[in-house]
Parts: sequence; structure tokens; C-alpha cells
Amino acid sequence: MNRFFKILGTLLGAKANNTLSQEQFEAINDAAIIEKFAECPTQLTRLDELDNVIENIALELNNVSTKLARQKALLNRLDRMLQTIAQYQDKVPILSSTLSTIVLKKLSYLERHSDSLCSDDLLDWLNNTQSLIQLGHYVKQVDRIRKKALSKKLNTIAPNEGLLWFQQRVDIENMNLVEVNIFLDWYNKKAIPQAKEIVQLGKQKILDKIHQETTSDAMALMRRYPWLEKLLLQGQTINLVGKGKSGIVVESAKSNTVIKIYHSGDTENILQEVKTHLVFRDAIRLGKLARTVDGKPPIPDWLEVPNLYQIPNLTATEVSRRTYIMDRIAGITLKRWVYLKLDAYRSKLEPFTDQEILALSEIEFEALLEKRNLLHYFVYRTSALKVKNELLPEVFLKAFENDIEKTTGLQQALAYLRDEHQLVHPDFQWKNILIGDHREIYLIDFAP
Repeated sequence: MNRFFKILGTLLGAKANNTLSQEQFEAINDAAIIEKFAECPTQLTRLDELDNVIENIALELNNVSTKLARQKALLNRLDRMLQTIAQYQDKVPILSSTLSTIVLKKLSYLERHSDSLCSDDLLDWLNNTQSLIQLGHYVKQVDRIRKKALSKKLNTIAPNEGLLWFQQRVDIENMNLVEVNIFLDWYNKKAIPQAKEIVQLGKQKILDKIHQETTSDAMALMRRYPWLEKLLLQGQTINLVGKGKSGIVVESAKSNTVIKIYHSGDTENILQEVKTHLVFRDAIRLGKLARTVDGKPPIPDWLEVPNLYQIPNLTATEVSRRTYIMDRIAGITLKRWVYLKLDAYRSKLEPFTDQEILALSEIEFEALLEKRNLLHYFVYRTSALKVKNELLPEVFLKAFENDIEKTTGLQQALAYLRDEHQLVHPDFQWKNILIGDHREIYLIDFAP
């Protein structure tokens, strides 16, 4: 151990201008240093001395040969420093930097060792230091530690005991989204009836958060684009439908249209999107009139592209004339359809009901996936979501495996568009296929 401190002292020598032996390190009175510095904040050498102690502790905690009892003693020393600094940080703001360093060192240790540490001890520390660790730059790390501690405990004890433990450890009425998701994931595995009240509360917290965010976004849009009120018909509330790489989409239920507002003045891509949309629309109309050798149309009646009511005039001075207005389609994306129809996907959204999922707008549905940590879940696990060399995403074939008319009809229609009109959708994936209320199929979003 003495040899370790000699090396440690050498590493810190440039900053401390001396080496710390183990005896010197143990002899330093951290509280006294903090108190004296608080009395005379101009004595920065005392702060340097404290920083050296913190670095000594961090290096020793990172040393794999440091025994568990020694680690606990070092962690307790950091906690005592936190408590002392907390008394003075309002009076001496410069101490906030040292406090932040200590918190980060402690959080890093807890996250690294979360698998071996007691869940109750982890949660106790997070709760006891809540006022010190609630700053924005700690949030993600704190959430990861809390998630690991809650999951670990719930999954290692009996269901009824787990429910009681969760109720004791978490403020149920004020659960955050990390706690809600941990509980819902656990409930999906255990499904104990006594937990239904907490489940309902957790679901409502997620839905309320989604509504709050989408309402806030809509209000921000109205402030940014005051002319939207006129386009949407006066007095109508903005309903934000979606956000894409090229723009945002809002709907007008009264006029039964949707309005796409472009993010930027990327004239070339905007014109290309509009052109592709119109070419696809016209080709599909022609395909419904054409006949194959067996006398059938190559494009089925149920395949559509939404009508356009306003093509953006990119030279117009009024921003409202530079928007893209089209039919509002009553339906859902293939993505949501898949989450409702395929068990592997549907189980991930339990315990939300079909009615709750269908009641959401597309942007709210995407927010639900994000809140339940599912936004990229399947994207990272399969290549079947986006067309590469095939005509259709594999998930479409699975979602409609009992509907031969849809699977073969859409494949033949896409082949016809490709072979006869040299048309291939520029971004053909499950978010860009809409399924109408009567199971008609719409192709949307032709942004390059």
C-alpha cells in the first residue's frame, strides 16, 4: 500500500508540488480544510490540497487491489466531504466545483460496481443526496444507477415481496419515468393483480408526459408560425402529427388536411420530394386503369398516395405559401400496426391496451416508444424494417401474412412502378406506409 501511495504522490506531484505518503493522506482533516477555506476563500492552496485528496481517493478506488473494507472507508470519506461542503457552498460558490468533482467520482464508482453493490444501499445514497445530484449533467448517470438497483432487487425477490419493497422504496405518487418503466417491465413479467393500481398510475404518468410535451411543441409552433391559425381555420387547436428529417406535419381536422412545414430552405430536396409525390400519384392512377395479361389492373384499388392541395411555392415571400398541404388520412402507420399485430412487438408495449395505443397520434405513439425505451429497440435487432433489395419490408409480410391479397398485391404494384415507370420509393420503411381505417394502403413521405 505504501508503494501505491508513492506512485500516487508522483502522479500528483505536478499539482501538489509534493508527494503524499499514506500517513500524510490519512492525517489530512478534510472538514478542517473546507471550513478554513470557507473562512478565507482566497487561500486557493487549501482547495488544491482538497483536490489532491479527492484524486488520491479516486485513484485508490480504481485500483483493483484495493480491498472492499478500504473502498467503503474511502467512499464514506467522500460522503463526509459532501456533507461538509453542502453547508458552505451557498456562502462560497467556488466550492460547487469541488462538490461536483466528488459527486462525479462517487457516481462513477457506483455505476461501475452496481452489479455487486446492495440495491438498498445504492438507493439510500441516491435518496439521501438527492438535493446534490439533481443537476442536469448528473441525471443520466443517476437514472442508470437507479434503474440497475431497482431492476436487480425486483428480479431477485418474490413478486408480492417485490411489490411491497417497491412501495416502500419509491414515492408512488411522484414516480419518475425511470421508476415507472422499471415497474411496468417487472409487472409485465409477474402480472400480480395487487399491482394494477400502481400500473394504472404509471401508465397515466407516461401519457400525461406525452400530452404535456406535444402540447408544448404545438404552442411553440403557433408562436413561430402565427399564420397557422388561419390555415387550420380559426379557433382550432394545433395537432402535431409528426416530425421528419425534412419537416414537421400538423393536421386540420376541420378541413381534413395535413400541412407539412419544412425545416430549412433546402430548395432542391423540397422540389424533389414534391415531384416524386406527384409522379407516384399519377403512376398509381395510370396503373389502376392499365391491365395485365390476365386482365387485372397492376395497381389494386386499395393502394393510394394522398392528394395534394397546395404545392409549396418556394419563391413566395409568405411562409404560409411555402407549405405542402395534402389529404389527412384516417389510419395508422405500418409501424404502429406491427406493434399491435405481432406478438414479439405487442408484448413490449404491455400493459398499454390497444385502445390506449390507437388513441395516440403518430407523434404521440413515437413518444410512447421513446418513453418505454423502445424507439430503437427493433431497429438495432433486425434488418427487416427497411427495404434493401426486396420490394417490401419483412414486417409488412409478417403483419399481413393471412392477407394474401395485400402482400401479393402490394408486391406486384411496387414491381409495376419500378419496371414500367422506373419509380422506387426513396425511403420505403414501416413509418412511410399508412394503413387506412378500411385497410387501404397509402404511400407517404417521399423526401429524398
